This record gives sequence, C-alpha cells and structure tokens, in this order.
Amino acid sequence: MSAAVIVTGIAELDRKLRTLPDKVQKRFARSALSQGMTILKKAIRSAAPVGPTGNLKASINKRF
Repeated sequence: MSAAVIVTGIAELDRKLRTLPDKVQKRFARSALSQGMTILKKAIRSAAPVGPTGNLKASINKRF
C-alpha cells in the first residue's frame, strides 16, 4: 500500500495560524492531529492479525 500526498500553501497557512492566539493554535493543531490519528488507527487495525483472542486489534487506540 502506498500513497502520495501533495500539499501546497503550507507557508501561507503557517503565517496565518501564527496570527491566531496560542489557545486557538493549540486547538487547531490538536484537532488536526486527532483526525490524522483516527485514519492511522483504522489502517493499523485493518492490518493487524487476528489472534485467538482478538485482543491485539481491540488494544489499538489513539492517545495523546
């Protein structure tokens, strides 16, 4: 499985985010991180082998 992502405008986004108050910046970053972790968690769970108990898949969570 491979994927390519092209992101443009990062410098402009960074400048605009820096104009926001720290609290809003942290909320934005935390939300983006959470959404990304959800995608990653689903991919890891789908690739995890199913053992006799199924505990491995059940134990894959997101925490930060």
